[in-house]
Amino acid sequence: MSVPVTDGLVLWLDAGEASKMTLSGDTVTEWRDKMGSSTKATTRGGAPTLVADGINGLPTVHFDTSSWMNDGVDRSAGPVTILYVSRETGGTNLRVLNATGNNWLLGYNGVRNRFYFEGWVYQGSVDADTDPHLYAATIGGAGKNSTVYAEGVLLASNQNGTQGPKILQLNGFMGATELSDCDISEVLVFNRVLSKDELNDVGYYLQQKYDLQGAYRGPEPVLDFDKSQVLLPTRKPGAPEITTSFILTNIGSTGTPPLEISAINTGSLAPFVIKSVVKNMTQALSAPYATSLDKAAGDQLVVTVALSPMTAGIFQGNFTVQSNDSANPSQRFDVTGCVAESGSPVTDGLVFHLDAAKGVIKDASDNVSDWLDLSGNGVGATTRAGAPTLVADGINGLPTVHFDTSSWMNDGVDRSAGPVTILYVSRETGG
Repeated sequence: MSVPVTDGLVLWLDAGEASKMTLSGDTVTEWRDKMGSSTKATTRGGAPTLVADGINGLPTVHFDTSSWMNDGVDRSAGPVTILYVSRETGGTNLRVLNATGNNWLLGYNGVRNRFYFEGWVYQGSVDADTDPHLYAATIGGAGKNSTVYAEGVLLASNQNGTQGPKILQLNGFMGATELSDCDISEVLVFNRVLSKDELNDVGYYLQQKYDLQGAYRGPEPVLDFDKSQVLLPTRKPGAPEITTSFILTNIGSTGTPPLEISAINTGSLAPFVIKSVVKNMTQALSAPYATSLDKAAGDQLVVTVALSPMTAGIFQGNFTVQSNDSANPSQRFDVTGCVAESGSPVTDGLVFHLDAAKGVIKDASDNVSDWLDLSGNGVGATTRAGAPTLVADGINGLPTVHFDTSSWMNDGVDRSAGPVTILYVSRETGG
């Protein structure tokens, strides 16, 4: 197994890499960075020993109440992210991963789940034990939050303590003080604050490697699509069929298994039809459209939906995609199409036509979500804020869209260079 995130990884101590240690018999005198930098932890007191059969049967470095190491690097200003796997082994239970140059501790302090970064970030009081534990912290530095975790569970995020370790110390702190009987198997130090997903991925790597119980989640496939709903361009009755496409991809975390799509169900799609389903622009699929999307390969699935505009009206349907996305195994897609004629006596150059009597789409709260373009170009306007409403009896008794001081829509088209001709009917309503 290898750590899945290496950007900013400035110190990686792995007890399983004896080639990165200087040994005198079983005594560890140096423990060097697995990434190949010159940074190393050096024994400053006692005789830490390499134990072949440690946590989960893997090698570990054992410390007693006379032995400690440090790396000589000042990381007190941050930013820094640290994760490590360790356990107390019975006997004296004080500090395990700490600092030589400032008062800093991660995980242990007589009891467990304590984090002090020149100020208490979290002061837990779980009794000491001999089980292995996975502690993690992200420290942004002065004016930024420090966030601490035990076994992947977020315990606190605040600015009560914002310093990183000033010279990382393995066992005890500020030299031969508050030393424990303990094992340390792996330490990872990054010179930046890892994102939530990155922290999960690194935590999961350690959790799996050492067979630990925890809240870190393994890589899972996640279905993503490029449209929250499918809006078809407006056509007049009798015109050629309307089509639009959307793209499905797998956006799971690093190392995620393939997204397995078992079916695209069209039971509520009428009067729309699925025109085609094509994988990676070349492979046409047949119903039920079962396929696999591999994130690493960049796979994508293009689904094209069609509507034959025989009669005027607004048509809505939906279909579902069944997959192994554990959070959303059955995702629904809503499809809307408008069949209407513009009614404008001049259509040459007409690129945008909104008519409140046609093509207004309302959401579940009966507010206007989209206003479809009647020119056939498929532009339309979308609500960006507030809640525009459709008023049936508006100007001259005809429908209108009403806006208040919190609501607005736009079409996303840049016409600043011109040429352009614009006409519109409106009124202010008081207030």
